[in-house]
Amino acid sequence: MLKRVCCVLSCVVLLCTALVIPSQAAAPRCNCDTVLQVWVDGWGQTLFFDEGTENQRGQGPIRTDRIVRSVPGVLWGATRTTLSFFNPWRRPGFHYEYFVRGLANAAENMLGHLQIDEHGNSVYPLTSTWYIADQCHIEHPEFWFIYDFRQCPFESARQLNDFIEALLAHTGHRSIALTSHSQGGITVMTYLALFGSRRLDTLILANSAFQGLDLVGRLFTRQFGIDQHSAAAFMGINPRLTRFLPNLGNAIYENMFDYLMDLYIIPQLATMPILWAFVPPDYFDEAVRLWGDDPRLQHVLQGARRYQREVARRSEQLLRQAMRNGTHVAVLASYGNAPIPVTSGVQYQSDRLIGTARMSGGATVAPFGETLRPGTGRHRSPDDIIDASTAMFPNQTWFVRDNWHAAEVMYDLRMWIIHSRTQPTVWQNPDFPQFLRHPGNGGQAVPQCLVTRV
Repeated sequence: MLKRVCCVLSCVVLLCTALVIPSQAAAPRCNCDTVLQVWVDGWGQTLFFDEGTENQRGQGPIRTDRIVRSVPGVLWGATRTTLSFFNPWRRPGFHYEYFVRGLANAAENMLGHLQIDEHGNSVYPLTSTWYIADQCHIEHPEFWFIYDFRQCPFESARQLNDFIEALLAHTGHRSIALTSHSQGGITVMTYLALFGSRRLDTLILANSAFQGLDLVGRLFTRQFGIDQHSAAAFMGINPRLTRFLPNLGNAIYENMFDYLMDLYIIPQLATMPILWAFVPPDYFDEAVRLWGDDPRLQHVLQGARRYQREVARRSEQLLRQAMRNGTHVAVLASYGNAPIPVTSGVQYQSDRLIGTARMSGGATVAPFGETLRPGTGRHRSPDDIIDASTAMFPNQTWFVRDNWHAAEVMYDLRMWIIHSRTQPTVWQNPDFPQFLRHPGNGGQAVPQCLVTRV
């Protein structure tokens, strides 16, 4: 009996050895000290290629030749709109349908090749691709994840997971440092929701739209207009020079908005799943109420509801779980710039595209051109504009003043975060306090001044 038991155990040991040793040999481990960095960029930064042709060519989202071809149509539409005011056979006033049609045709020329139909499929045969080059030998190996920025965030997240697994298998590393920029924050947060953080040593959200864009939220909730001060702040000029813009903005809204939505925005842009992921949670329900009955949007809204439920409204929970699992998390947000003036009376701090409060996960931010009330805030910026104490992660959120939606100016800060052996905080390194500024000469962000901890 004892011999039989020993024989069975020996067979089990041999079987396990036969299975384990080949698998270990197929996946060698790298013992170098380098940190693999994966970069997930934003809207329009990925490459597209025509399929089914002998000479494939890159298809960026906007090309100069497409813009040039669009100019005559816009000018002709503007001319016809102006002449309509003097047409005695029509009702008095401007008739904006000519101008809107010219704008819609221009947008079709510039972005039509990126169109998604109501079933979520690309209208034109475009795709994205990525490959892994052997860069493990360089000092700071950095890999770019290339993906179709139009598609559903869940599909992008699955492709990101495939990319990371292939990269680790190719290099023999166990984990990576993952940095997201702009729309990349949506992809990375969806990756966390689906696959967790076991492959992530570090996660950096750099000027990321992981909390959405007010610009898109206001567009989809029909909040549109231009006022004198918002336009002047965005263009950096005296408000008196923009005094004609309020009337122009309101006229555009009253006469053009519905027409433009029906003619172009809904059939051409709103069918892109990613556009609905840009709608912040506090705008989403109202946006669905306004547009949820459109039959062209049913497929995309199904995915958008899932994204809101599983990702957008659980972002803090997902990031805290990653930290509990040992991933170092850092948030980088820019401020000091006025946003695109699409809503009357709203002037908030931004990097000219994403609101600082969104990028930081809820930091208290003074309106553009103003400062915070005296005596408020425990993580207060030296210029009295930011109170970081209300951010999602106050001790792990850095702010860079006067940065225009770029991440290059944060390179030194990112390298320090990536190579930190412990969870980095704003108190650890005097070279990288919580509040920095863009030097304005293409260099790296520098401290505003040392911050006194309260």
